[in-house]
Amino acid sequence: MGAGAIDVVLHTLDFPNGGGGFSGHQGIIDPASLQTVQRPSWGTGDTAFYRYVVVICALLFLVALAHFVSKPGRAWAAIRESEPAALAAGVNITLYKMWAFALASFITGVAGCLLAAQIGVPRAITFQTQDSITLAATALIGGIFSLWGAVIAGAFNQLLPFVFQAQWGVNPNFLLIIFGAGLIQVLLTAPGGLADQVPKDLAKLGRLLARPFRRASSSTEGSS
Repeated sequence: MGAGAIDVVLHTLDFPNGGGGFSGHQGIIDPASLQTVQRPSWGTGDTAFYRYVVVICALLFLVALAHFVSKPGRAWAAIRESEPAALAAGVNITLYKMWAFALASFITGVAGCLLAAQIGVPRAITFQTQDSITLAATALIGGIFSLWGAVIAGAFNQLLPFVFQAQWGVNPNFLLIIFGAGLIQVLLTAPGGLADQVPKDLAKLGRLLARPFRRASSSTEGSS
């Protein structure tokens, strides 16, 4: 309900409406007159901008990874396991929660700038509520506790629709059913998402496949 209400308000205001802010522009707006988000001078072409986005994403992943393997990451892990235990260990819970919020906001802001540069003229109608719900679902399916979960979520959100529509000629709206089923499965059986579940499943499969060989080896040793 909240997402739908916000969507109605933004569509009514046509936010950001070419940079007019919440008040927007008055009267009928000519789309050609709206200010286009400029790309870097050396990344105006689609191929160059693609490389630019890849470099920026790699840098953001390195920034996040540096946080995870350093003191903030250890503090976040302690808070996730038990806030009282983290507090008893001397972790400033308020500080590191605000730190996590600031880091996530910074990365999200950079991602929004890249998306705006790719679209050219960001308007409220460009960002549908359904797309936001799909992003949330794919993030949970990929895994919200791992950086690899973000990579998996991005592949699910962009690669699967392309494969369904361009390669197989299937309506990509059918993916909503797959995303819904995957979201239910993740919430019920795998809170860590595919990034956490797939390695465990592969390890179990490896043990199952290796079991007959172990039995044969043990029986051979027993007979000898």
